[in-house]
Amino acid sequence: MNGNDAQLTAVFTSRSAPSQNVEDNTPNSNPIGVGAPTFEIVVEGVAGSSLATSTYKLSIVIYDEITGDLATLAISPAPETVFGKPAAWTVVGPNYYLEEVFTVTVDNAVAGHVLFARVALISDNFQVVSTRQSNEFVLQAK
Repeated sequence: MNGNDAQLTAVFTSRSAPSQNVEDNTPNSNPIGVGAPTFEIVVEGVAGSSLATSTYKLSIVIYDEITGDLATLAISPAPETVFGKPAAWTVVGPNYYLEEVFTVTVDNAVAGHVLFARVALISDNFQVVSTRQSNEFVLQAK
């Protein structure tokens, strides 16, 4: 990878408690009873060697295909505060790698809807460096 490049390599939903880090299209489902109150969005990225002098912000929005609008689900920690800090990245050869897990709180208003997450990696000079869309997923009422 070029030293000045960065890109998102994967975005997917996963079960939380305990974290699975495996793609799941029904990330809070429970075959007996109500759904879990949270699920995770896993974001993976790779960047070149000049990452140490750059900062990136991450934008995550969750889109509801049923309503055609954004789903207002709480994401923790706030993506813009943790992703892209040079100390968080692991150096492997000439590149930096990062996997960050974000916990999302389920809102019953979107239970049964088809959703997906859209993630953008934004440079400190406000350029969209990379974007990635998650798998489509459906949430169970909690």
